[in-house]
Amino acid sequence: MHRIRPVAALAALLLTAAGGAAPVPAPPAPTAQQETAARAAAILARTKTVTATYALYMWNRLTRPDGPAGEEWSAEFNEGDLHRVETPRDRLVANCRTGDGHAYSVETGESFEGPWIARTACGVDTNTPFVSAAWEGEVPTPFGPADRVRVVTAQMIRRYDVSRDGILLGTVLSDNSPDRTIRLINWAVAVDRTLPASGMFDSASLARSYVPDGYKRAPSPR
Repeated sequence: MHRIRPVAALAALLLTAAGGAAPVPAPPAPTAQQETAARAAAILARTKTVTATYALYMWNRLTRPDGPAGEEWSAEFNEGDLHRVETPRDRLVANCRTGDGHAYSVETGESFEGPWIARTACGVDTNTPFVSAAWEGEVPTPFGPADRVRVVTAQMIRRYDVSRDGILLGTVLSDNSPDRTIRLINWAVAVDRTLPASGMFDSASLARSYVPDGYKRAPSPR
């Protein structure tokens, strides 16, 4: 019996010590700013990992620093990891998983390649570091609800409307300067869940446009 008592006493001492230990304080709750930044980061990441098949046709209003304001079409196509962007001046294709990208200038006939093209083509452009990003809430679109995200870089203030599956349904780009000049407004004219053709994601396909002529004309005024 005397041999058991030291063991029992040690066990009791350990239990007392454990019970009397100071509780670990809970981490502080995130601030509203941290929550909107975290939500924005998740939405921006969603634009980079789209695998759905779709053809997105857009209309754009532009104000260039070195020229008059104007309007033009643009389009994006996606299938799995493969993405394609077209404007009247440029065509880009990229593998958004590997980061391979190719571009073709319609105006000059020059070709380019490099990961910066994929960072431009795949979802939100990430070639320029972000100063901040914030989720600004849900907005309605003709193609369903979208998350509006505000991204600030040293040069621009950008707002994106992002669908539930990561498609960019609308964009507003403004100068990050006191006058906040708007440089681009674009919006989705149509979202088609089929592609206009096959074989449109390799560099050889950049020699031609896949945008139907009907989407190269101005839509009804808005």
